[in-house]
Amino acid sequence: PTGSVSAYGTSSTGPDGNMHSAVSEDEGKTWSAMKTTGLKCVMPFCTIVPVEGGKKLLGMTNLRRPGETKEKRSNVVAQSLSTDGGFTWGPWRIVCDIAGLAPCEPALVRSPDGKQLLCLMRENNKAESLYMTSDDEGATWSATKRLPAGLVGDRHMPRYAPDGRLVVCMRDKTKVFGTHGHFVAWVGRYEDIVNGHEGQYRVRIMDNTKGADCTYPGVEVLPDGAIVTTTYGHWTEGELPYIVSVRFTVPELDAKAAAPRSPRS
Repeated sequence: PTGSVSAYGTSSTGPDGNMHSAVSEDEGKTWSAMKTTGLKCVMPFCTIVPVEGGKKLLGMTNLRRPGETKEKRSNVVAQSLSTDGGFTWGPWRIVCDIAGLAPCEPALVRSPDGKQLLCLMRENNKAESLYMTSDDEGATWSATKRLPAGLVGDRHMPRYAPDGRLVVCMRDKTKVFGTHGHFVAWVGRYEDIVNGHEGQYRVRIMDNTKGADCTYPGVEVLPDGAIVTTTYGHWTEGELPYIVSVRFTVPELDAKAAAPRSPRS
């Protein structure tokens, strides 16, 4: 959005507990050395979006609750702003902290009209997921609400399909649909989420064969409208985990959703 950064990446925390980052100014052909951002965290940024017309970047992730002594695995969601295209970042500001719950792994997506930010969050203590919205570019956030069962999952990754519907890839964490621990996608509209509706349908992308150890997906929409999602998992019984890419279009999913379904579809 500003400066000359054409690509930006963050790594897990190092021995000092800080997030580290690298930048590329040639579309990812070469990268700078990793250096600390000065931000301590549990994991690096889960999501980064331009705000204020591209003048700033908003990055979000989860931290342990500062000063917590009772909840050993506490999580709060915090955000940081960059005004120079990701070269430097401001201090953390906690934006979601709920006693007894552990919100984490936030994912940001804009409303179709661009006026609202939606933050989808995993909740690490119970079989539920959360969301909140901002109408002022992340300066303030709404009260947190529970997502419907169709969006209960870990590491949500939302992208708009060419027809304006949202596709949210994730690891399923609800036991409602018989796909707990598998790699799934939810299809619906932005309005479904903020109005508490289940959406249009959800799809099992791949079966994971070992517990729920899978699915922190990358998701991209290609120029031809196809969606490609890439993630790890135990996709073959008895074998070590490996990374797969799955490509599909929403019309293909529509056709499958309209067809008679087997118990495993």
